[in-house]
Amino acid sequence: MNSSATCSPKISALATAAVLTAILFAASANAQQLQRGISVEMATARNASPMPAADEDDAWVVAVTADGSIYFGTDKMSGPELTDTIRTMPHKRDQHLFIKADARATFASLKPVLGAARDCYFKTPVLLTSQPVPAPPGTIVPAKGFEVMVVPQADQTLVQLSNDGKTPDGKMSLWIDGKPAPWPDFEGTLNTALQKRGSKLIQIEPGDSVPFAAIVRVIDAAKANGASVALPAFHAL
Repeated sequence: MNSSATCSPKISALATAAVLTAILFAASANAQQLQRGISVEMATARNASPMPAADEDDAWVVAVTADGSIYFGTDKMSGPELTDTIRTMPHKRDQHLFIKADARATFASLKPVLGAARDCYFKTPVLLTSQPVPAPPGTIVPAKGFEVMVVPQADQTLVQLSNDGKTPDGKMSLWIDGKPAPWPDFEGTLNTALQKRGSKLIQIEPGDSVPFAAIVRVIDAAKANGASVALPAFHAL
């Protein structure tokens, strides 16, 4: 009895240690999976759609960092190099190109990525976003984002963004079909413009220095109104 009583705590301690090791190993594996690629500070959105394919091992993810650097996976490259790489790599017919841009990245730094998507026949690349409310530590959050069109469209509502500093308060300037549309009333003004036009298509034209977070905010409002979004695409400069 004494021998059994003496050994039980040791066995219990060993079992506990084994369980903790297994939990830590699993958490480490999940962390590695979630941290694949280049880390960026993602823009938040309320109306993004689930994008489970972005979490798959063979997902094509292009990261754009705050300083405008472009990475395909973990490989840093220029716009033309990204286009050449995508063209030469086989992919599934229904595969998406996922763009994970830093919230502070400018639209100028996104241009070559959007151009690469269009030039390589990805008509609707996905802009990945994060959740408005942070998940509890250790929670695996599925990827979410917005599909955007990079081919010319017709009968669209035009939304323009600029932060050129010409406004009295130095904040972002927005226009809907050429008329000012300040942020506080933007979603309602956009809804009115869409109803007047009778088309649920929005073309967003950001200035080169507009941060990605502002573009996501406009897309979020568009999706809240049930609209599809197109962004201008450029050749991979």
